[in-house]
Amino acid sequence: MPALLALLPRADRSLQDEVQAALHPTLTRVRSPKGRRGQRLVEAPGQNAKVTGFGALDWRAGVFHGLSAPGRRAAPFVEQLSALGERSRARGRVALVLADNLRIHTPAGSLVLRQFLAEHADGMLLVDTPAYDPDANRIEWL
Repeated sequence: MPALLALLPRADRSLQDEVQAALHPTLTRVRSPKGRRGQRLVEAPGQNAKVTGFGALDWRAGVFHGLSAPGRRAAPFVEQLSALGERSRARGRVALVLADNLRIHTPAGSLVLRQFLAEHADGMLLVDTPAYDPDANRIEWL
């Protein structure tokens, strides 16, 4: 903890999270008897498409970085970390990113992330917040 606090004056601090939106086709209400046997199967037109949005916010500078991807994968997360790292490097600072401990956000859960963090150890620090704790990472409130 002391090393983390000592880093704060020269670090760009960003909060990161992702959201998944399911684009369900519209269904209308259908009256049917209660119970499994009497209910009608209503097929919806189209596909149940999903899109995932990755967002990172540097709340002190007011800078937002967002991107969308077809799913929750490590590659878009690493792409976002790379952009945050480049911005901090250009300013002569270190990128400190708070992220929840989703599997793709941990080096143990993602080989791509593990390689990225090993290559950028001097300019990137990823801090995990506790699981299911919106108070630990305020971007969860958005």
